[in-house]
Amino acid sequence: MKPFGKKSLSMLLLSCMMLLTAACGSESKTTTKEEAAAPTTDTAKATSSEPVKVVWWHSMSGDLGKVADKLVADFNSTHKDIVVQGEYQGKYDESLNKLKASLGSQSGPSLIQVYEIGSRFMIDTKAITPAQEFIDAEKYDTSGLEPNILNYYTFDKKQYSMPFNTSNPILYYNKDAFKAAGLDPEKPPTTYAEVAEYAKKLTTKSQAGGSFAIYGWFMEQFLANQGAELLNNGNGRTSLATASQLNDEAGVKTLDWWNQMVKDKTMLNLGRKTDDTAKAFAAGQIAMTLDSTASLRSIVSSAEGKFEVGTGFLPKPEANAKGGVIIGGAAIGL
Repeated sequence: MKPFGKKSLSMLLLSCMMLLTAACGSESKTTTKEEAAAPTTDTAKATSSEPVKVVWWHSMSGDLGKVADKLVADFNSTHKDIVVQGEYQGKYDESLNKLKASLGSQSGPSLIQVYEIGSRFMIDTKAITPAQEFIDAEKYDTSGLEPNILNYYTFDKKQYSMPFNTSNPILYYNKDAFKAAGLDPEKPPTTYAEVAEYAKKLTTKSQAGGSFAIYGWFMEQFLANQGAELLNNGNGRTSLATASQLNDEAGVKTLDWWNQMVKDKTMLNLGRKTDDTAKAFAAGQIAMTLDSTASLRSIVSSAEGKFEVGTGFLPKPEANAKGGVIIGGAAIGL
């Protein structure tokens, strides 16, 4: 296989942008530079008559994995000079750990999907070639892309990765359980106090009011939703983060609220995996949970025939709290 150049990569980037924005949190974002973007030894020795091979590591499973597979198949069917090899590498954390292990070797991918909170690592380790280089070389038009999303992956006026799947955390709730508890199924809780109140009313012998995975992304979003940040230096965007701000007022308020519901036994502690809270929600063991917008289809499908699923915005400490959720999901690094 011959090595791929900026032209080939720009074509692949165009293909990446064809995927409808999915999500999350539930899972992930970027890629590698010389180790990941550089061709393997075998590729470098290949003849020019062979197609370019591009290895893409991703974290899309389930329904989203099927979409990713189709995206790859559709691209390959229309670009005979390029062969994209999509490889599922597990959750975002797992994929990033595999990338870390591959740095300094020729075993890394050409492209990688990395969640947004991995951006600083990808930049600081020089694991990726800034997408801006390929955009400028090919005069690639990004005007059709959402400016806020592009801006999120732009550092020092340089775009480092290409947005791929964008998501936000939302509240999922069991409408049937709401009705049984005397709650309006069309009015989910919007504040911390309402979540605590609803959780008590929803708790029965066979069902807890809810469960939120102990996931760093949720904590980051809870803080952003009240105009605060999890780490200093702009969550590590303006410069390398040097301190956690979890002990600040916003973090303490959120953790106290969350912890009190667990103590009251109206909120279950099921650990840090959203897969576990989603399963408990589908089984009717909990009435409320948090998850990514990317999980909407799977959560609704898992409850089909059992109960109706409702969704609401991520709760705030108070109704008038300033702030809002920030970009989630992942981008493609080169």
